[in-house]
Amino acid sequence: LVNRGLENGRVKLRKSEFVRIIQEAIYERIKKDLPLDVPADICEAISRYTVDIKKELEEKRKKFGDAGFESGSGFLVKDPNCFPPCISYILSNLKEGVNVPHSARFAVTAFLLNMGLTAEEIIETYKNSPDFDEDRTRYQVEHIAGDKGSVRYTAPSCGTMRTYGNCVGNDEICEKVSHPLSYYKRKLKLEMKRKKELPGKSKSGEKEQ
Repeated sequence: LVNRGLENGRVKLRKSEFVRIIQEAIYERIKKDLPLDVPADICEAISRYTVDIKKELEEKRKKFGDAGFESGSGFLVKDPNCFPPCISYILSNLKEGVNVPHSARFAVTAFLLNMGLTAEEIIETYKNSPDFDEDRTRYQVEHIAGDKGSVRYTAPSCGTMRTYGNCVGNDEICEKVSHPLSYYKRKLKLEMKRKKELPGKSKSGEKEQ
């Protein structure tokens, strides 16, 4: 509050800041009631749906979850320069201490987990957040990683990123993919192709005399 303007005794907020506060309040209220104690008869009634959902999530995880590549393929592993614009933007905001919305935190956490980063490495990216709480952040990261349940989450698709306002604009690769992880894989391939085609290098990678 000390950094906020006052007008007639009222704290002045931009619309985006006000929406962010409401989002966080709703998130905190829902979180206090979790995990829900769901009656056994309801669990049984919806089990055929949850089984299908878990199956679909597992298939998505297998398809997109292993974004690191074998060293023999020549790909760079966990190269931030190949991250899609949306993920780079969220990470930049976190580094600058911007209080990013929960949907963006979920997206970047799931993406980095799919990249193969550890929980500790991901928690480190949140330490500049104005509302950083290590225990709370650890719980959320481990929950998305599947350590707190049976489901390991995959980063949201481009469509979902747009829905939540986390898409910051397309580039030429964005136009050809529908998922941030697909963007990463495609850009890695393009980067490796570009490096192989650089002039003045032999097939062995050494500069020609």
